[in-house]
Amino acid sequence: MIVLAVLITVFNSSQHKAPLRTSEWFLLIAGSVITIIAYTSDYLIFMLQKFPMVKIITISPEVVVQEYASGYVPDHFNWVLFSVAEILFIAALMTYSLRYRKKKRSPLK
Repeated sequence: MIVLAVLITVFNSSQHKAPLRTSEWFLLIAGSVITIIAYTSDYLIFMLQKFPMVKIITISPEVVVQEYASGYVPDHFNWVLFSVAEILFIAALMTYSLRYRKKKRSPLK
């Protein structure tokens, strides 16, 4: 995300605007959602062993749910899913960078 911010700052100037295209937004949003899933899937699997989804996603004052959740110790991280998300981020950065790098090199009309 820091690299994206730098690219946007570099490619945007007072004379030229360099907005993200819909496809680049899609790649960034999909990568973000997949990253969240990669980080939370192990916890969700742990919680679903004992409680239904409704009790997990609602803010439950039940002590039983909170006590069980406090016993969670990360066991597995889905590196494949995380890598897919990173590839989507890199694809968005590359398409944005290549598109505006070409435009920046071409003479102004």
